[in-house]
Amino acid sequence: MAVPCRCRRGPFDVRALVGAMSLLAVLAGGCASAGPEKALVIRRTEQFDREVLQSGKPALVLFSKQGCAPCAPLYGTMDRLACEYKARAVVAKFMALTFFFHAPAPELNARYNICWVPTVILFANGQPRRRWLCEYSIDTYRQALNEVLPPPSP
Repeated sequence: MAVPCRCRRGPFDVRALVGAMSLLAVLAGGCASAGPEKALVIRRTEQFDREVLQSGKPALVLFSKQGCAPCAPLYGTMDRLACEYKARAVVAKFMALTFFFHAPAPELNARYNICWVPTVILFANGQPRRRWLCEYSIDTYRQALNEVLPPPSP
């Protein structure tokens, strides 16, 4: 579908733009496998307690704010880690604040002292083990997850 454009280059192809954006999303942190695995989205305290603290697996949780530019690069990172560690660890995203600084679950923010976003916390055996503020290196998260994961069984 071509949309008229006032520039000299002619009509603007929307399908080409959407295709290019999809490719960039995959390159920026999309799943390498064919599966649609994404990081778990946590919305309430009860879900957090069940999926993260009581799962019996290590969990990596991103605490972010809706519309936060520094948080955005970590969404793809969390999705990619969810693909890589899908059976061995929980990788989740929790929206700690909305656009107007409303906290959907203020008790979680208070429990883990979320004062700044993006904050990523690694949980093992239901307890916070490591914490990062504005850390964007996927290798840092991989190394931390590998340290708390049980050794693979032969």
